[in-house]
Amino acid sequence: MGNVVSLKTRQDISLKEVDSRLEDLLKDLDKVPEDERDVEYYRRRKYSISTNKTYRAGIYDFVAWTGVPFPFPTTSNLICQYLVDRKYLAASTLRVYISGIGYLHKMCRFRDPTNKHLDPYAQEIFDVLKGVEKEQVEEHRRAITQAPPLTLAQLVAMVKSIEDRLMGLRDKAYLLVATYGAFRQSEVSQLQWEQFSRVEGGYAIRLEITKQDQLNQEKKFKGLPVMDSPLICPVEALDDWLKVSGITEGPVFRGVTRHETLLESAITHTTANRIVKRLAAKAGIENPRQYSGHSLRSTFITELRKIDITDAKIVKQTLQKVETLDTYDRGDLVLKDNPASDFGYLLKNYL
Repeated sequence: MGNVVSLKTRQDISLKEVDSRLEDLLKDLDKVPEDERDVEYYRRRKYSISTNKTYRAGIYDFVAWTGVPFPFPTTSNLICQYLVDRKYLAASTLRVYISGIGYLHKMCRFRDPTNKHLDPYAQEIFDVLKGVEKEQVEEHRRAITQAPPLTLAQLVAMVKSIEDRLMGLRDKAYLLVATYGAFRQSEVSQLQWEQFSRVEGGYAIRLEITKQDQLNQEKKFKGLPVMDSPLICPVEALDDWLKVSGITEGPVFRGVTRHETLLESAITHTTANRIVKRLAAKAGIENPRQYSGHSLRSTFITELRKIDITDAKIVKQTLQKVETLDTYDRGDLVLKDNPASDFGYLLKNYL
């Protein structure tokens, strides 16, 4: 199998550099005037508008990754490499992106490399995806058991340790947005400027894809509130970062070099973890390497459960199933509202 691009020289490109053919093939269906709705329009209309948008996101991400404006038709081998490089995205998201790549091949009447009946190597794509998925499940389990939540005092200490420079502004915005938003690490690292809307009292953040809604059939939002204290205000931290960085489109949280150069690409899974570990170390927190990006979401859930905020209220921000919050139970909280204490009080009556 031959690759359509050289992986040694591959560099991400911006969406402004994609081939005009993609723009024509993937234009928003809801913006096509009625008198321009041709055969191709109705071929795409077989799928919902939201599914088309999700496929488009996956296709554009693949194109940006290859560094080629129009890398189609592509090969199963190249898609496998793409999955390895994008393994920080949720496996369920990658599965939808693969469907999008196959969808484009059908639209262009190319042989679909993701179709097991048409390409003898297509199974390799799904084998790699299964491997990525298995690794992510194991990492999630380790994150819950090994990456503890921060205390509120530790979180404040980390914010106070941040320096007022480009990387520091990025780190503060990331830390507070990730914590207040109770984001999964894969979600917050990939947030796009276009997902944010100013509303009364702060920001509304539209989520493109969640674990419970991989095709984005339901619109889901998280909120970032304005806080009285500038030090811990996620809205002020985000505004400061966007103003200084000049970001007005694309990834919100981007790489920053040690020379304070802003990169085009979103931060990776590894970079997100390093931010948390580095700030924990600067704040003098013991064993900072045990913390990760998952610690921020865990902090939000753990601290609110300590003060008896209901799980039903918490999941309005975490956007997960109520029953999954039990995975955040910690040993030091096992006796809080434990029925064994009630049993003891009952037994005491018979002394």
